[in-house]
Amino acid sequence: MKNQQISGETRETLRFDYVRNISLVLAFQSKGDYYLADKLLLKYFCKNNQLKMNQTLDKLKRLERLIQEYPAVDNVLVPTINKILQREINKLNLQIDNLSDQIKHWEDIYKMDSQSFLNKFETGQMGDQIDFIEWASTLGMKAKSEQYISTLQGLDE
Repeated sequence: MKNQQISGETRETLRFDYVRNISLVLAFQSKGDYYLADKLLLKYFCKNNQLKMNQTLDKLKRLERLIQEYPAVDNVLVPTINKILQREINKLNLQIDNLSDQIKHWEDIYKMDSQSFLNKFETGQMGDQIDFIEWASTLGMKAKSEQYISTLQGLDE
């Protein structure tokens, strides 16, 4: 099995990319071009997150192969996986609570329930005020978080 660690060369490349990107960001900021600075930072962090996600997925695939090849599962493995899933569910529930508070705030301010708002917003009757865009985005994030919980609970069964 080949070594799954990040090689020294890859680590150096990542370090170089980081320093180069930070230097470019500072240069853009010093010229007052915050749009390009933010765009570059976002691109770097997305690339970095993609690398971390790929490494995590690789570890999960190796764990899956281990379980398939050695069906006698360690009695520590199942409770550990269940704890990881429950931790993610708890984080998502906390996020949903925070998003629900924000949604309630807009419902109180605009004296409208979210479903009515969303119907009007999607048909263009609400305009494009920043509050309305944030409200609609928050509703979308809450729905996505609820979908993630359903997925995690399906995996837990």
